Amino acid sequence: MKRRIAIFGFILLSIFICRSFCFAETALSSNGKPDDPVFRVGSETIYQKDINPSEVEIKQAKVRYTQEQFNNWYWSYRTGKAFSLINDKMMELFCQNANCKLDEKYVTEWQTFLDNSVKNMGLPQDEKSRSTLEMMFGGKPSNWQKNKALYERYGGKIYFGNLGYYEPVEARLNLFNEMESSGKIEFYNQDIRNSILEYFKRSMSGAIENDSALQKQTGMSNPWERPYWSSEVQKQSK
Repeated sequence: MKRRIAIFGFILLSIFICRSFCFAETALSSNGKPDDPVFRVGSETIYQKDINPSEVEIKQAKVRYTQEQFNNWYWSYRTGKAFSLINDKMMELFCQNANCKLDEKYVTEWQTFLDNSVKNMGLPQDEKSRSTLEMMFGGKPSNWQKNKALYERYGGKIYFGNLGYYEPVEARLNLFNEMESSGKIEFYNQDIRNSILEYFKRSMSGAIENDSALQKQTGMSNPWERPYWSSEVQKQSK
């Protein structure tokens, strides 16, 4: 009887250990080898190791998450990393034949806007606060200029951030489709391609037509005609 109880206890322990770790190993092994190519943008190839979380991050996730939570986290991490790399490389190619150069006056106005925002929010006036706010506001002014050029080329629906920034989500999708059709983007992993398309789909679900109240208030024909932190917009919003 004691032997049966011991065996039963061992089985339960094995199930618990497998529940905690086996599902993660299965998810990891299904990706292939670290040096397997995932996709190519232009002449640059991205590999599995470029989009995978680190060993430390995986180890922490195994302890923190249930199976379903881990799967969601792992998918989100790899998809987000892949999307970020594709977007960066796409914009590099796009800006070779588009006006992505930022007007220097906006750099100065951005710094003033950022300093005032840090002060008004009562945050420590240091680089960490500035960097955090910069990320929340949609990134550096150079991102705004690239989005402006992208929107002027492709138009389409936009995403309006609650802190004032805009994202040309449909224009980015159109650029992606165009580059993939022309062979500038090539996928070697269909699962990652499907994840990227799902990422675009989610982004598009919150997109709106170019008719926001802020644009009408400032008289802009498109949301990137004048940045929301510019002196013209700041005066009109007071």
